[in-house]
Amino acid sequence: MTVDEIFQSVMRTFHYTSDKELFQCAEYWQTVDELEMNGGMGDCEDAAAAFVFALRKHGHTARYVLCLTETQEAHLVAETEGMILDNRHTQVMPLDRLAGYKWLACSGEKPGEPWRRIDGIA
Repeated sequence: MTVDEIFQSVMRTFHYTSDKELFQCAEYWQTVDELEMNGGMGDCEDAAAAFVFALRKHGHTARYVLCLTETQEAHLVAETEGMILDNRHTQVMPLDRLAGYKWLACSGEKPGEPWRRIDGIA
């Protein structure tokens, strides 16, 4: 599957729902299986997990990227080959076209690799 096909596949079933509304807590990271069992309801890290899982399953490198949005809210997206998969958008976006995001940290491209800070990228 292409990156665009993976994005559209995840977004067809994803329904943004806050952790407070869904789990009555401030933060809860669902597994991909839990997201599916919950009818695709989740927040940004749940969408990012679904993107990363599907990308890796189909042979793409993928990692998580933590950022601040234009309203200074913490947000998690998936990145592959300079492209961002973000539940706040309707299509895959090139990294350099996401104005207003401040990149803070990223995971490794393989499960278990450490996260690292991103300095000097706005």
